[in-house]
Amino acid sequence: MPLTGQNKLNFEAAMKQRFARAISETIQRRVVLYGILNKTSEHWTGKHHQTPVYLRSANSVGARSETGSLPTAGADVYVESHITNKNNYVVIRATNVGEALSSQGGAWASIKTQALKNAAKDLSDSMNRQLNGVGKGILAECASYAGGTVTIKTYGDGNAIDNLQGDAPDTTKHLKPGMKIAFGRAAAGVAADFTHATPVAAKGTVNQILSKTTFSVTDLSADPAPNDVFVIGEGTSTGDFSYDQEMTGLGEMVAAPSGSNTFQNIDSNVYPEWKAQVLSNPAGAGTERQLTEDLMQEAVDRVYDLSTGEADTLICHTSTRRAYLNLLKSKGAERFAPTKMVGGHSSLTFNGGTGDSQIFADKDCLHRTMFVLTKAHTKMYEVKPPAWDETGGAVWKWAAGYDAATAFMRVYANLGTDNRKALCRINDIAVTGIAA
Repeated sequence: MPLTGQNKLNFEAAMKQRFARAISETIQRRVVLYGILNKTSEHWTGKHHQTPVYLRSANSVGARSETGSLPTAGADVYVESHITNKNNYVVIRATNVGEALSSQGGAWASIKTQALKNAAKDLSDSMNRQLNGVGKGILAECASYAGGTVTIKTYGDGNAIDNLQGDAPDTTKHLKPGMKIAFGRAAAGVAADFTHATPVAAKGTVNQILSKTTFSVTDLSADPAPNDVFVIGEGTSTGDFSYDQEMTGLGEMVAAPSGSNTFQNIDSNVYPEWKAQVLSNPAGAGTERQLTEDLMQEAVDRVYDLSTGEADTLICHTSTRRAYLNLLKSKGAERFAPTKMVGGHSSLTFNGGTGDSQIFADKDCLHRTMFVLTKAHTKMYEVKPPAWDETGGAVWKWAAGYDAATAFMRVYANLGTDNRKALCRINDIAVTGIAA
């Protein structure tokens, strides 16, 4: 369908047919996990994906004499896993003045087309960040504030991460100029949130990204304080910020037990089989060590030995991929041919099991970490894939009180697993040259 006409209905049809598909394809390409994992809507109850998880067998086995009794029968242990849906949106607006000024040709279509391209990038960037995080939406943690400039806490700077999530981003890479943010500080012994924030949670706008560790802010309702955590938000009331509303990320799903460690409604303290496997440096967690083939092989073997899965997918930050390439080079294997995957992704490989495991580099993956996954047990649970809202029968809607039209796309999905033991992570990998 040509996009040069000014007919709004024509362009709206193009949005539904062409641009919805184009944005979905963009998300598939740009959001690594979303692109490579299988999508499913199975076990949706209307409230959550209620998936039965097999944790242990009855072990009703045993050798007996010819006249001995049979082993005592028992029941296998299944627990209901609840994968809660998460809602992501992107909103675009175009003024009617733009339409009026473009009385000839396709200028109006071009205005909307560019807005749609920008929306696709923003949504894919947000989803990719979420799927690598810890599900809380924390963008950074404040170390100090002075004269409109925030300095954040970074890895190895001697400042303890206070938000109790353990994986707060250690650079400003997730902050963007013009981004609306909300922030608050955790009370003693309470996980950082805006219910227990002390002082009261405040808001502001990111002005400039000054460096990997500093950014400037404007429009502050209060000054940021040490230990404040920053999330996306237009206000400080529930529903106006993203804290604890984002999709599950690898940092949360593949993590060491902390407190009750209830994940997907299952407590790994009650069911140890539900613990993900974490390989930290035996010399001390947080102490960097070189990435080795033996370390990678241990992670792959642990998945095979301790679960019903087999590792086939490894994901790491680009700096960690360089550590792997340096490992190859040290063994005279510096020449390699990346494998091309569906969706445009490319990967290196590590042959540590019955076949090659794909190694993907993701700019948003946690630094100094490699995740070892089993795709058969790691899925994107979707209620609604990327789609335009057509409430009222139209994609473009009048923006009440403005001479403009708006449209928004929504994605209802979350990352989940039915076998947490089939997931492993390698921590404390020594890397160089982290750009972001």
